[in-house]
Amino acid sequence: MMTSTIPKEGDRVFIKTDVCEGYGTVTHVDHPTIYQHHFLPIQLELEQPYDESGATMFRVSLKEINGGTDNPYEESTKEKLDLGEEEDGQLSLF
Repeated sequence: MMTSTIPKEGDRVFIKTDVCEGYGTVTHVDHPTIYQHHFLPIQLELEQPYDESGATMFRVSLKEINGGTDNPYEESTKEKLDLGEEEDGQLSLF
């Protein structure tokens, strides 16, 4: 599995989460918990508010930086396999 590089304070990064997606600037990185993703160790100031309250401070995990492109199961990085479909549309396993 590929790993993301750890962003530094001041870096502009792209994030993709269940709540929002967009660009932000890293304002804090909690290095002791950087690989404990449930702690959300990276704090950003987003370029656009993520909700109607206008809030722009947001915390994410390392997995959510750069839109999760380090995820081997992400559609953009997944290897395409030739499954050998037959002419009648059936899948051939042999």
